[in-house]
Amino acid sequence: MSFAVPVSYGMGTTDTVKVIKVGVEHPHSFIIVDRGCRSEYIKQDSVIDENLPQDSLLSLVYGNVPSPDSADIYNGWGKSCEKYSSERLVSGWQTIGIGTIFAALAVTLTFIVDYDHLGTAIAGRALGIASLLTIVPVAFSLGTSDISGSSEQRAQGKRYKEKAERYKERYKLSIAPAINLQEPGGGLFMQLGF
Repeated sequence: MSFAVPVSYGMGTTDTVKVIKVGVEHPHSFIIVDRGCRSEYIKQDSVIDENLPQDSLLSLVYGNVPSPDSADIYNGWGKSCEKYSSERLVSGWQTIGIGTIFAALAVTLTFIVDYDHLGTAIAGRALGIASLLTIVPVAFSLGTSDISGSSEQRAQGKRYKEKAERYKERYKLSIAPAINLQEPGGGLFMQLGF
């Protein structure tokens, strides 16, 4: 059993692999892999040593066979970071928009509405002040946190894409025959580009 979630509040956007142990009667472990701006939780049937190196944990999850194309993997992680970054940016601005609506409603209830009865005045102003002191700051705090997290995820995606380009350049080997027709016999040369 495994599941993945986008990186959310308080979670970093660095590549990490760690183990958590759960269960008392039937203890088992989850290996948590933070890659591509998401956290993947992979359940293990037994208890895994928390001090194992990251390479050993990754081989438990994905096997010992190296990937044939690291550039594609890094590109995929970069795209997932872009996707999550866009979603968090939209979510952040929506949350700030909701906070603005509540702020306008709270100011209206507290300072603008002319109440006819003392009871409705107390209730309306109390609701307005409570909204200004609780809902509005929480909404703005969550919205700015999402916008900030979005830029961190975008930067992480950019780093993944740069790694993909480095892998493409590092492992590009092109062999192309070149014929020099001005030389006697054609002059066949092999060009190797790294």
